Amino acid sequence: MTPSASDVAPTVIFLGLLIALLGRRFYQSVRGAKLSPASLLGFAGVFFALFALTVVSGYFLYPAYGLGGLVVDAVVLVPSVYFGIRYTRRKVEVWRRPDGVWMYRMGVAIALVYLALLAARLLLDIFVIGIDPFGPPSIAPTLSVAAAASLLVVDALFAVSTGLLLGRNIGVYLVHGEAVRRGASPAPTSVPPAG
Repeated sequence: MTPSASDVAPTVIFLGLLIALLGRRFYQSVRGAKLSPASLLGFAGVFFALFALTVVSGYFLYPAYGLGGLVVDAVVLVPSVYFGIRYTRRKVEVWRRPDGVWMYRMGVAIALVYLALLAARLLLDIFVIGIDPFGPPSIAPTLSVAAAASLLVVDALFAVSTGLLLGRNIGVYLVHGEAVRRGASPAPTSVPPAG
């Protein structure tokens, strides 16, 4: 049974605010954003916490599905972080302004995929499985084979996008560290990199 509109309204509002907040941050990174290592690592923690919250809730709601899902997610998350770091190190631009503030700029492809898959995971919970993932605890319905397969695929894709996004933040952090060690670099004159 699908939750009523009034039951899921807080979750949908939360998701909308989250997408707006993260979307604004990602847009700033395309134009050039202030680089703060604490902020980079803090947002990486937020991305991972959202991933853990949605995936671990699946484990507790559906123990038979959950263990296999956690294994698949762990298997795809780790290499995704690695590839996210490698990709970012090739695409990000880091520079120091004349006033000493460090800046960075890169595309939003990874971020858009993450936001789309976060929304897909939550909407799958609400409209296919019939639970509100951020609502009060409820008795989970029995998963059909199709729903379990959909959940497994969406969770795996969400793990990949989370890993890439974690790698993106770690990659910017590493490139910034290298730039600090070699000294200030001039502001880039190229257009923001794709991706």
